Amino acid sequence: MGKFVDIRFMKAGRKQLRYIRTIVYIGVFLFVWTSTTYVYAAVQVTTGTVNVTTSLALRAKPDVKSAALAWMKKGESVKVISKQGEWYQVKYKTKPGYAKASYIKIKANQEPTIQPTPKPLPALEETEKEPIQKEELPIEENIFKVVIDAGHGGKDNGATGTIGNKEKDLTLMIAERVESKLKNNPSYDVTMTRTHELDEELIKKKVKQEPKEKANIANDKRADIFVSIHINSVTSSPSANGTETLYNGTQQDKKLAEVMHKHFVKATGFKNRGVKIRPNLVVLRDTKMPAVLLEVGFMSNHNENMT
Repeated sequence: MGKFVDIRFMKAGRKQLRYIRTIVYIGVFLFVWTSTTYVYAAVQVTTGTVNVTTSLALRAKPDVKSAALAWMKKGESVKVISKQGEWYQVKYKTKPGYAKASYIKIKANQEPTIQPTPKPLPALEETEKEPIQKEELPIEENIFKVVIDAGHGGKDNGATGTIGNKEKDLTLMIAERVESKLKNNPSYDVTMTRTHELDEELIKKKVKQEPKEKANIANDKRADIFVSIHINSVTSSPSANGTETLYNGTQQDKKLAEVMHKHFVKATGFKNRGVKIRPNLVVLRDTKMPAVLLEVGFMSNHNENMT
């Protein structure tokens, strides 16, 4: 860690320490959330029935003040993924979310849900183009700006998991958890490239969120670091597993990727697939600050989905 403090794009002492602490925070919180979120892609999914007088809200987060994604009618079925306190993480039709556990009646003696065949993973967008020069942005001493990118979005679902769940939904859940933890500290200014509300707008317009738009959000924010969250998938090789971190090619990107990857592997115990250079990924190439893309496991691997 000591030599990392001396990297060129971090000059101020307090900000150096905050930078390192941010990497640890993100690595640990990604582990905390993926360890629960991956249950969503597991085989053992039970079926529950909505048991209310009128209707029950499907919430974006396990909070009554969270946005209502849909309204479920009495007697309708939902897939119950996991329990978090007084809430169930559920899948209603094709939409993931949360519902109050007291209003969901679980059917007895159920068999595990049959897994549909996963769909192929769409390729991450790459283009041949000269990389943008990473800038040494002016340092705001008391605030550290982090942009978190939930991979894919809108009509771009990303990979499809073993029960038909979508990568874009899981990456958003993970990103929201990291955002919420970092926001507990007033020293961090956290920006999300995608939210539930934006995703709904994109779906209505039948468009995807372009990688260039995500890079522009980070550049306009003049962020200190950019972290893009994805989940890998190789349907032709279901035994493929582990985590890897991608970067564009500059020394700033490489050092960020190495430290981020180190902490994530240590926290999760996932197989170390290494830090890899990917010079033509738009979200990494077109961002003007140190940027990394984390592949936090495999949706196509049954055992890893159960982690």
